[in-house]
Amino acid sequence: MRLQTLLFCLTFLHASTAFGDTLPNLMVHNGENEVALTIRNETGRPVNKLTITADEGTLPAWLKIQRTSVPVSAKKEAYKVTFPLTVVDALEDTHTELTLLLADNLGRTWQAQVGVRVGSAFPTEDALLPNTPNPFNPSTTIHYHLTGTQERPTTLVIYNVLGQQVRKLVDESKVGGVYRVLWNGTDNTGRAVGSGVYIYQIVSGAFKQTRRMLLLK
Repeated sequence: MRLQTLLFCLTFLHASTAFGDTLPNLMVHNGENEVALTIRNETGRPVNKLTITADEGTLPAWLKIQRTSVPVSAKKEAYKVTFPLTVVDALEDTHTELTLLLADNLGRTWQAQVGVRVGSAFPTEDALLPNTPNPFNPSTTIHYHLTGTQERPTTLVIYNVLGQQVRKLVDESKVGGVYRVLWNGTDNTGRAVGSGVYIYQIVSGAFKQTRRMLLLK
């Protein structure tokens, strides 16, 4: 099994709503193993939860997508969310097009067509990279690279300065590839944590690395 880099092509969208009003504007940006979505809300109705799935009929066997629920700020007219994708054992330069299905808490729905091409960029060394942004509020993205084609147990855990576990973000077998994971500033029970320094640590086989980040509210 092998995780590979995705390159995203230009996209278009089709949208529908039960309310008959003007829809938020959805843009899909280029990404690396994730799709970054920007929503600009012009309806007067704030979106505070977005659920992202994929049309199973458009998914090839080598592309894995999990249902994702994303909290988004109700205080902004425009907000960005990310949606991860995983590629397993695809040939280099393979092309496909898939449909993302999005629904907000008001019952409005969107369909975003995403063109996908598999690239050949693979990391040459294991690494836990600095999270971005840092300092952050309310969320940050943690980047890490793994090498090799064999699966190995991998955990990515956030601790407070006392060494107590706050949130386990990753706990599964991983193969070599480029990974990103979002932390939204909540603990394992879903409660928001307070401002302060937090430590994040990856353990993947014999590889272990730790970094620090700062949450400011």
